[in-house]
Amino acid sequence: MLRNGDLLRTAEEAGFDLLLTTDRNMGYQQNLTGRRIAIVVLGLQQ
Repeated sequence: MLRNGDLLRTAEEAGFDLLLTTDRNMGYQQNLTGRRIAIVVLGLQQ
């Protein structure tokens, strides 16, 4: 089970450069300072 922040850390350690997500709250839920991975938030046009 991954805890808060584990997904980003694990992805960075595995060499991923980009994380695609639909979670619009990630910036509020995670401390993104110092992260090397790029995060792209996908959303629907309304």
